[in-house]
Amino acid sequence: MQRTEYENSIIEAIISTSPIKIDTVIDIEDLGSFPFTEEYLNKICMILESGKYSKLTTVEDNSESFDDITVFHIKDGKGNAYYTVIYDSWELIQYPKVLRIYPAIPA
Repeated sequence: MQRTEYENSIIEAIISTSPIKIDTVIDIEDLGSFPFTEEYLNKICMILESGKYSKLTTVEDNSESFDDITVFHIKDGKGNAYYTVIYDSWELIQYPKVLRIYPAIPA
């Protein structure tokens, strides 16, 4: 399946700005976007740190924002799975940036 331009920009951000060294992303799944607020960021990070990924859907987004955080599930070239929290803006000059990355906790 061919990746979108947006997915390619996210992969580039992961490879270039992630605090964990990732050379290749072989799989990427968008798990949702939320307003870029401290409240949402804290909720999402608590869910990802706990390994209770199914609770991510309980974080509700009822507003539009020019600044978003999006959660992606990715696998690197070695088959390691991660959850990433990406900051993105609707501004054309803003490129996505990795805010947090968490190794996936096996269920």
